[in-house]
This record gives sequence, C-alpha cells and structure tokens, in this order.
Amino acid sequence: MILRNFRTSLRFFLILSALIGVSEVFLRLPLFPAISFRLEDKRLHCLSQGTIPWIQLCPNSDKNLYLPQKERGYRIRTNEYGERISYEPGKEPKLPQGELWILGDSVAMGYLVQDEETISWKLAERNPNLRIRNLGVDSGGTLGILNILRTNISSFGLPKASYWIYHISDLEDSFREERMLNSGKNRFSIRLSYYLSRYSALFNALKILSENLKPEWAENRIESVPESASPILTPNHPHTTALLSLFSFCKENGFPLVLVLVPEPNREYLPVFHSQLLEELKSLADQNGIPVLDLREDLASFWKSTSTPLFLPKDGHPNPTMYTRIAEAIEKEGPKR
Repeated sequence: MILRNFRTSLRFFLILSALIGVSEVFLRLPLFPAISFRLEDKRLHCLSQGTIPWIQLCPNSDKNLYLPQKERGYRIRTNEYGERISYEPGKEPKLPQGELWILGDSVAMGYLVQDEETISWKLAERNPNLRIRNLGVDSGGTLGILNILRTNISSFGLPKASYWIYHISDLEDSFREERMLNSGKNRFSIRLSYYLSRYSALFNALKILSENLKPEWAENRIESVPESASPILTPNHPHTTALLSLFSFCKENGFPLVLVLVPEPNREYLPVFHSQLLEELKSLADQNGIPVLDLREDLASFWKSTSTPLFLPKDGHPNPTMYTRIAEAIEKEGPKR
C-alpha cells in the first residue's frame, strides 16, 4: 500500500512537473508579448540587501521594453548605482556645483517613456552645472523614498535641492509598506513573488489573469482617490504616519525636500485638478515646514488653452508634454530657494 501510494504520488509529481515545464516553454513564445514584457521588466528590478526587501532598479541595465496592452515601447537604462540615467553615458558634468535629486515612484522614474523624455533628463539639459539624479523607483511608496534618502545621504551627502513628484498611489502603497515592515511572512511573500515574477512565465500569466479579474491588483496602476465626506489623512492612517516620518527625517537632517503636486487622471485619462487627498497633503506639508510646488493651476491653464493631452493614452501616467512642463517649473522655481 505504501509503495503504491508512493508511486502514485511520484507519477503525479512527474506529470505536474512536465506540465509546468511545457507551459514555461510555450508561454515564452512570441505569441505572448505581455508575458515577455513582465519577465523583462522584472529583470530590470532588484531586491535590496538586508532584512527589508525594497524594490530597486538594477545597476547597469539597458532594456528596450514594449507593453502591448498600452501599445507603448521605450528604452530604459540605469547607471552603476541603479538609477535611471539622466545623461548619455560619459556626458555627466565633470565638476558639478551640486546635485539635484528627483524622487518618487513610476511618475518620477518615467514609466513608459524614453530616457530622454523623463523629468531628470530634461533638467539635466537645462542645468549643465548641476548633477541631476533620478532616484525614482516604480511602485515605491513614501517609506521607500525615506529608505532611498537614508541610503543616499550616507553615501553622497545632502543635495543642493530635491523634488518629490507625488503620486496618488502612495496612499495605498503605505498600507503595503507597513505590512512589509511589520510582518516577516509578508516579507517572505514579497521575496517569493519577486523571484517567481522574474523567472516564471507561468506565474506572470496567472498574475495577468488575476489582474484582469481584479484591476486593483495591477502594478503601476493609475486610479483616482474618491472624494470623502471625512478626512482621508486621519492621524492613524498609515500614509499619514509615513508622511510624518519622512517630513521629520528631512527636518532633522536639513534635507532640502520640495513636494511637487500635479493633476491626477480620471478614467478617460483627462486631468483632474482638484483632489481632496492632495489638498490634505498640501496642508500637512505646510504644517510641517515642507515647501510645496503646486503645479495644478499652471497645468490647468495650459491644458484649457491648448487641449494638449497630459497623460499617456490607455495608461494615465504623465506623457512627455507634462514631463516637460514639470521640468520647466522646477527650473524656474529653483533660484527662489
């Protein structure tokens, strides 16, 4: 009986392994470009060293990616520090008079746009005497930004200026980051998901299916935060806690952080200029002495006068036009500080 059960289990295991192996080979065929994008995109990302599995961009990467659902292709390159490049290799200023950092998530990094279309690249073209660094990491939240600041200040010191391009997804990211910091099981789950996403076509296919059923599970998603009759950033909200931790760190270390506010897209990818979350965030930043560069009014005037789209079609991330406007506003604002 024991031998029969063992043979049955072994047969089942071998059949299952064969099916998984065949699926892995089949799903890597050109018939499935969405899966190919997931695999290549995950190879662009690395896990940080240490207990907490922060997601970072891998150093010295050069990838041409195409996302079929968005009909969007782009090239993304990183330098030896795992930062998206802001210059053609070898073109950085030899004797910079300081550094300017761009912080944030996929919006700051420049998701789905070319290297030359990012905020940091456009600022580098306009500021030859400063070294511009793009420290944006897609899917990073407020506590992830705080971790980036701690790491970079210890290695490079304080920049001359820094701009956090705020994204409304940080509200939900704070829940995710709080669970990661407080749960060993959650950290293990993140590591397991990362490696499966990086190496398994079958796992990515299952993720795509699950995201089609539950769009809120999608990575780098864009979704407006609904208005509420009561405050969103309550004192015990994880995002409030994360924001206050970041603001306190900046004040205690003399870090020159400027919070940049831009419009969010609606479901038709049209700009929404009023946001309860952003108004509460702006108030919280003011209360804690954090300067705010609110570009919503400027972008509203531009959009109403020109009808020029500000977001990528079928996606909702900023397009090169909005990135140019943000870079111009930062350059204009810089001498005032």
